[in-house]
Amino acid sequence: MLSSTTLAVAGMFWASMGHSRERRDLERRVSEIQLEVRGELAEVNARVVAIQRLLEDAVD
Repeated sequence: MLSSTTLAVAGMFWASMGHSRERRDLERRVSEIQLEVRGELAEVNARVVAIQRLLEDAVD
């Protein structure tokens, strides 16, 4: 009985470690995507500011 309990606990531990690893991998990927989006958003913002300046200069 002890060996089956030990095996069950070891199996649950192994499964939880796999889940934790998958979660860490997903969190890392989400962080990478967020950085990419922030960079793209900064680029779009810079272009919008440039267009606004061109439009202001055209009106003046």
